[in-house]
Amino acid sequence: DRRREVRDTASAEPCGEPMKKGAHSNPASIWWTFQVEDAFRKVKQGKKQAVKELAMKLTRQLNDLVGEMDKPIEKKFRKKVNTMIIIDVHARDIVDRFVRDSVMDPREFEWESQLRFYWDRTA
Repeated sequence: DRRREVRDTASAEPCGEPMKKGAHSNPASIWWTFQVEDAFRKVKQGKKQAVKELAMKLTRQLNDLVGEMDKPIEKKFRKKVNTMIIIDVHARDIVDRFVRDSVMDPREFEWESQLRFYWDRTA
């Protein structure tokens, strides 16, 4: 649930490189990386529409967040939702480009060139 992500933070490692002590990333970035790589795994297993389905899911989630802005909410929460919308638009646009350009493998440059965050279970 995206609203929970507003409240939470998590340590992360971008592209396998350790982050400086105390550095935090939005857990949505970690989840987005997992979702995209999971879609690539599904494509490899034969589900050719997996990346397109993820793009549609990201659009629905983005629309839900935009809907939150129409509600009477606290200024601090509104600012967080606005930040999440900006991040989610960028993430959705990347996945939309993957669909448009038929990027379906994690070894492709278009994916390799993205800043990605992974959960380090040993940290």
